[in-house]
Amino acid sequence: MKSYAVIIVAYLKDQELDRLLQRVMAIKQKSIHQMELCVVHNGGCEQSKKKYQDQLIWWDAVRNIGASAGRNQGVRLTHAPWIVFLDDDGIVDWDFFDRLAQVIDQNHDLMAVRGKVLPLFYPWISSIAKHYDRGDQLCEDMLVIEGATGIKRDVYESVNGYDEEIFGNEGIELSYRMKMKFPEFKIYYSSEMLFYHDFAAGFGGLWRKSKRMVDSQLKNESKLKLALGAYREIKIEDKRKGIDRVRGWLMTRIYRLMIWVRGWGI
Repeated sequence: MKSYAVIIVAYLKDQELDRLLQRVMAIKQKSIHQMELCVVHNGGCEQSKKKYQDQLIWWDAVRNIGASAGRNQGVRLTHAPWIVFLDDDGIVDWDFFDRLAQVIDQNHDLMAVRGKVLPLFYPWISSIAKHYDRGDQLCEDMLVIEGATGIKRDVYESVNGYDEEIFGNEGIELSYRMKMKFPEFKIYYSSEMLFYHDFAAGFGGLWRKSKRMVDSQLKNESKLKLALGAYREIKIEDKRKGIDRVRGWLMTRIYRLMIWVRGWGI
């Protein structure tokens, strides 16, 4: 049995948050694991607040403090030795927490682990993210996704959590600091911890995401340089095949074009 602090940072995703909380609370009712549920509310989820605020830890930000600051606040509000971050607009698999416990028990050098992400509604858009699915074998990785991860609390707190100025690649930057401080421990990818989530909600969401990525990289170039360099040393095999690989190739170039256009300030 494990004890988890399940932290969700929510912003403008009321229906999606409701859907996720229904799933997590249903899992909790049947689970052998202890689970602290915490929502850091950055705004825009008032119906979910009315429905759930008395059933879990609910913290309202006075303004949108961002995902990284929200995750850090969630950690401060909880106590369990394992921190689990979930994205507010995804769906966690029924076996996610059991699979996480197995990975922890079977790998004593583990300080963090990320799951496998499958598309929810937008497979074309999500085909950009070849890092979502690294295959069926457990392997070393970095926290290239942030919203389906488990991290040891003492490790997270010892490196002061997420850098609150970074949005975009913040998980890679956190991973780099963790690896520098604890070189004897590892970060893993588990194909059995399934999370359903889209890289972006349609082309409009992809366009908005491109702006956030450009803004963050321009602002935090020096902080991200070493972390991104370490990530590139991890050889990620492209597991997409056939039409999925062609689709991913095409969508990746569209996304890179968006980033290029954003970089010119358009």
